[in-house]
Amino acid sequence: IGIFCMLMLISVLGLYLFGLPTIYLGTRMLFVIPAVLENPDIPLGIAFRNSWNLSKGRFWKLLGFECLCLMVMLVGAICLFVGLFFAAVVCIYAWMDIYKVCKEQDAC
Repeated sequence: IGIFCMLMLISVLGLYLFGLPTIYLGTRMLFVIPAVLENPDIPLGIAFRNSWNLSKGRFWKLLGFECLCLMVMLVGAICLFVGLFFAAVVCIYAWMDIYKVCKEQDAC
């Protein structure tokens, strides 16, 4: 029982120390790639700052979007990987569209 409790404690600590911050930072940095694709001459630090600013106040919506894309990709993978290509295209298109919408809302 002692070993089991110790393993559970290590697992929970690992989740809180590494898993949750990784999810948070990954969601806040969701717009770095679209920013660089839109303007290839932009310095990487500014792309990170822009992503941070664009995702401010939108964390839960963006996390929901990421979960939805994950489910779409899983459905594509279940369809014998033939649907995975189409699922990836749909998710990338939606990702770029959300970037554009967030950028337009911040410009107003």
